[in-house]
Amino acid sequence: NANASPRSAAMRALVPLVRRSIARGATVHTSSEFVAAEIEELFGPGLRSAGRLVVIPLGVPHLGDDARMPPTLAAQIGGFPFVLAIATLEPRKNLPHLVSAFGLLAAEHADLRLVIAGRDGPDRPGVDAAIERLAAAARERVVLAGHVDDAGRRALLDAASVLAYPSIYEGFGFPLLEAMSAGLPVVAARA
Repeated sequence: NANASPRSAAMRALVPLVRRSIARGATVHTSSEFVAAEIEELFGPGLRSAGRLVVIPLGVPHLGDDARMPPTLAAQIGGFPFVLAIATLEPRKNLPHLVSAFGLLAAEHADLRLVIAGRDGPDRPGVDAAIERLAAAARERVVLAGHVDDAGRRALLDAASVLAYPSIYEGFGFPLLEAMSAGLPVVAARA
């Protein structure tokens, strides 16, 4: 698949190794019920009932108390209210859909911004295309922040109006917990 990321190729390469380990009696640990269900589907039913598939939930990430907004990002936001999304630009994160939804909100809320913080990825062209489809006034209010460090993430979470998490496929979802730990409301996809 031309759109497959190097990470997904590496994950596919692990499947035979995991299959052999399970056949030899290994116990599989995972961080969420969602991933556990996928493991049962992929590697065969009965692992959990046999005690060989164990869910160990991850804890709430601690970003620290240091909150520093990068100056260029602060200038782009301009002190206006904003919707925040924290995600690598991957198709499963559904960010073009979020950009389109922002276009509808932007028409009603002239000061609102959309800030997407995260590394570039294979869906950057899709995000760029979604931004280009917006009305000019809305297009100017979408901020692609790129990767931000923990202090920058903390500052964004402290200043945002809401975290948008439109992902259609997640194993866990740390940004949701980060937002909740900062007292920020979350709007998320059901997936």
